[in-house]
Amino acid sequence: MSRFAHGLMWVTPLLATVGCFPAKAPLKTTMHEGADDTRTLVVMLPGFGAHDTTLDKNGVIPAAREAGLEADILAADLTYGYYISETWEDRMREDVFDVYASQYDHIWVMGISMGGMGSLLTAKTFAEHVDGVVLFSPFLGRKKTLRAIQEQGLERWVAPLEDPMWDEALWTHMQQWNRRGFSQPPLFLGHGDKDLGMRNLEWMQGLLPEDRVEVTAGGHTWPVWSELMGVFVRDHLVGRWEAFGKPPTVPVVPDPVASEDTDSADSDEGASDPSTDSDAG
Repeated sequence: MSRFAHGLMWVTPLLATVGCFPAKAPLKTTMHEGADDTRTLVVMLPGFGAHDTTLDKNGVIPAAREAGLEADILAADLTYGYYISETWEDRMREDVFDVYASQYDHIWVMGISMGGMGSLLTAKTFAEHVDGVVLFSPFLGRKKTLRAIQEQGLERWVAPLEDPMWDEALWTHMQQWNRRGFSQPPLFLGHGDKDLGMRNLEWMQGLLPEDRVEVTAGGHTWPVWSELMGVFVRDHLVGRWEAFGKPPTVPVVPDPVASEDTDSADSDEGASDPSTDSDAG
């Protein structure tokens, strides 16, 4: 059995091993073009049972547009089969980052439920390309792993040294990310107040700065994720990050000519008039 299939909660191990979840190559993606001059790509990953087209049909992508997101959006059909076959990394590398990384200045990753897990794995594996991560009701790992981390505390928890499971390796990376305040790259979390896995979501919420978290009324549903998408785009992203319209910070370089003029003025201001000095006394 795949190490990813072990411990995932959506299907039985039997189904996971009999080819019920194909993982075709290349990875199917759907591009939703934004503004003509955009230099930002948002990669969206679906949850279990959803597909690249589902994100549009169920209102998540329209909500992003209505809230003012002008970036290109690439909906990737990274379904369950890619995780349990352990081909997700190859597909994301060859069909997403190898294709698009050179075309954009910024790449952000957003994921729903299982896609939230995929977003964290993507940020870990392709750290040189990912500039920000937004999670909606993410699956965060196996109960055994999360229970151990929560009981011991993230900083004190130590993963098994030999052959760690996928989520143990992920949370070892999350420890390092936590030490940077989940700011390099910035991490955002949104979920419903009656969502699946509330204990884990609330625990994760406690790790993040308050201004990186949004909670809305509802459960593990498309209306909740569409609402959260609008809130994050409107209140957290647009105009607040360079990738989403904030002007880049330009360092102030002193003008050497102006500096010389200022120095001259300063030196003259306190200087005495020789003729006055000679007449004094």
